[in-house]
Amino acid sequence: MTTFISEASAFNGTWHAIPETIYFSNSTPPAGFSLSIALTLTKDRIAYLSTNHTDKTKVPVLQTWEAPLDGTPLPILNQERFNQISVTRISACDYRIMKMKDGDVISGEFWTMHPDGQMFVRRGVAKNPEGRSHVYDEWFRKAQ
Repeated sequence: MTTFISEASAFNGTWHAIPETIYFSNSTPPAGFSLSIALTLTKDRIAYLSTNHTDKTKVPVLQTWEAPLDGTPLPILNQERFNQISVTRISACDYRIMKMKDGDVISGEFWTMHPDGQMFVRRGVAKNPEGRSHVYDEWFRKAQ
């Protein structure tokens, strides 16, 4: 029997990408790569807010969504690259996230949270606006 995380999840909080661990199969991460993610997980839902402030000359890029953990596709508003999201909890520490545009998967991610709640990795395949795919690995450390 799988034991899922409690309402007060050890995975809740703010996470920062570790630039030296970032891998993109189609490019080198930009200099000064800076991405933060705020997560709130319960036994049934996830709330996500990311801030990409890599380009200091521009307003940070925000992405926000909330979804149940049962794989139900939901509409997402105000996102340029996708308009639907589906999140499935696979195990106590593993999640599958599908970001879609009109039912077409733009990004398929697998998140693995370290059980101590201090690190996580998201790995996936994404399609750029021209329809070309690339693979990525991004490691995150929880803010203290």
